[in-house]
Amino acid sequence: MLLAILLMTNLANGKELNGTYSGLAKSSNSGRTWPAILKIVSYNPNTGSLEGELHWTSLGAIHKVVGKLVGTRLTFKEVGYIKQGSAFLDCEYDATFSNSEISGTWTDLKSDKGTFQFSKQGGGGVSDVGEKVDVISNSVFTGLAKSSNSGRTWPASLKIVSYNPNTGILEGELHWTSLGAIHKIVGKLIGTRLTFKEVGYIKQGSAFLDCEYDATYSNNVISGSWTDLKSDKGTFSFNKE
Repeated sequence: MLLAILLMTNLANGKELNGTYSGLAKSSNSGRTWPAILKIVSYNPNTGSLEGELHWTSLGAIHKVVGKLVGTRLTFKEVGYIKQGSAFLDCEYDATFSNSEISGTWTDLKSDKGTFQFSKQGGGGVSDVGEKVDVISNSVFTGLAKSSNSGRTWPASLKIVSYNPNTGILEGELHWTSLGAIHKIVGKLIGTRLTFKEVGYIKQGSAFLDCEYDATYSNNVISGSWTDLKSDKGTFSFNKE
């Protein structure tokens, strides 16, 4: 009887599990965060076994994952490179799957550990981006950027001025409120991945130009990493107003 209940639970949860998820992983040691996209490629409801892809968007890596879903408990491990970047392999994940959310803990047996949370997306294609046009166009996001070198933080406001759902191309303004600067940005939104760059002055202050940003856009939050090719790098997180 218990086996039948578990099988029925797996059948229901497995159907819900299929899809693409995006979110952040965070280090308990350093506090650093990394945007990621988890795609479930195959799932066997009889055994609970699954395979998928874990895309580390700011690290240029895509890893194959294998795992198992038993009830609401989801465990998986990165077992091979699909695209080798600067993310570590062999990390293990122990999570709960509930209400289209996958959240739990991760362990890199060599050096680190932390937490993660992924939310289910519509599928990650350009058509899904098009459905978000009314959400992101003319929107304003506020938050902080943080330096990985110095630990300094800067408040900022990102305004999306224009967005083309057919190409994913967008333009906007990045206001550095404490630095007296407003920069023009151009970028692209594909699925949940948002990349953009500061390309010109609208108001010149004491903020550097030419910084590049690689982020995830999920649940009205834009978060990821930034790089100043001259001297610095770090993370950022902006929430929709």
